[in-house]
Amino acid sequence: MTFKRKLKETYVLADYQKWKGRWVHYSNTPYLKVNPDGFHMDPSGIYFFPEAFRTVGDWHKKQYKYVVEVPDNLKVLDLSTINTPETALAFLEKLKVNAGFEYEDFKKQIEGERRNVADIAWEYLQRYFGAANGQKKPGSFNKRLRQAGYEAVFDDTGSIHNSEIQLLLLDPRRFHLVEQQEGKGSGHNYVKEVYDLVLAEGKKYGEVEASDPKKKWESWTNENQITTSITVSTGERYSEEWRYITFKIYASPDRQRSGFKPKDPMKANMPVSQLGVSALYSSPKIEGISLKKSYNEDIRDVKMNEIKDMIEKLLHYIFVEAK
Repeated sequence: MTFKRKLKETYVLADYQKWKGRWVHYSNTPYLKVNPDGFHMDPSGIYFFPEAFRTVGDWHKKQYKYVVEVPDNLKVLDLSTINTPETALAFLEKLKVNAGFEYEDFKKQIEGERRNVADIAWEYLQRYFGAANGQKKPGSFNKRLRQAGYEAVFDDTGSIHNSEIQLLLLDPRRFHLVEQQEGKGSGHNYVKEVYDLVLAEGKKYGEVEASDPKKKWESWTNENQITTSITVSTGERYSEEWRYITFKIYASPDRQRSGFKPKDPMKANMPVSQLGVSALYSSPKIEGISLKKSYNEDIRDVKMNEIKDMIEKLLHYIFVEAK
């Protein structure tokens, strides 16, 4: 074995250890258990993300979040260790799937090392356990892995999902539930914080008209938003001296929130996922000037200092620089 390959294998063997800690599962059901008939082609089990991992897509918008710990002695198959043709073929042999069903074709792909060998091996297992003929056997897939001595599968190679790092727990008894969180929170606190920023800054420039943040049903998006607006103005209305700027602030749930369908959406308090701020103004027109006029961000990425900077610059331009 070359020094380069030895160094690579030493590094990837530490991958599961690197992410070791608490794990997170997202669901729309108020309990944590194996889904026996998932939509994917992988083994039955419970899928977890590392707590420190930022998920892709809408997982974090599901109704429930479960935080768990797994035992230190959990027997984990780390797919990143299947990184050579030799280890891939030995893995398939260990699972006793190295005969029939296009095995020779997959063996040639693995030996050719034309792409990630773990990905090739996992794809072979997916096809072996029924995906090729439309008869998925996630239970059999799970059983064969456990018979080989594994209680979980860890993947950061993109073999199970090309953009996510996850732990597939094959034995549902091998975790300890630390916390169950229900997705709540309308976003009122976020809206109120921006509201207070505009109110304090707007009073420096003119008369302020404001409405308190409140829930508002948006029929075209079928969602309950928390929304408010604040107008800062100077001069007589409709006169040449009249200047105004109106900030609309809103917190909104995701209108396509990963399958969560409340019985009565008009009464539902769906967890907030977006915070938005937009500005409408009279004159002068803001043209050819690098001023940000709106802000819309995933609630996980909201930076209040950026919103504050946008508000301050818009107010200063409308009421001072543009006069």
